[in-house]
Amino acid sequence: MSGKAAMITGTIDPADHLGLVWKIARRVCRPQWIDLEELVQAGSVGMVHAARLFDPSLGYRWSTYAGRAIWCAMLREVKQQARQRTIVTYNGRAFD
Repeated sequence: MSGKAAMITGTIDPADHLGLVWKIARRVCRPQWIDLEELVQAGSVGMVHAARLFDPSLGYRWSTYAGRAIWCAMLREVKQQARQRTIVTYNGRAFD
């Protein structure tokens, strides 16, 4: 469904907007140890959440509204994975 038709009916199909998730995933400043596919997966969860809450009567564009939710979901994934990685320093050397 196109963006204009979605605005009229008020329904958003997240599968139609995976390109937005990939675009944001490539723009996120990601560390080398996190895969792009993991960011896309987290961003897809954020997009589904945004699709549930999107209200076209407020006048916002779908890409503007969903972009923020996708970005936040990706950053949350980076933070969670950073917490799981413990780096111990001994004699100036870092171990994973």
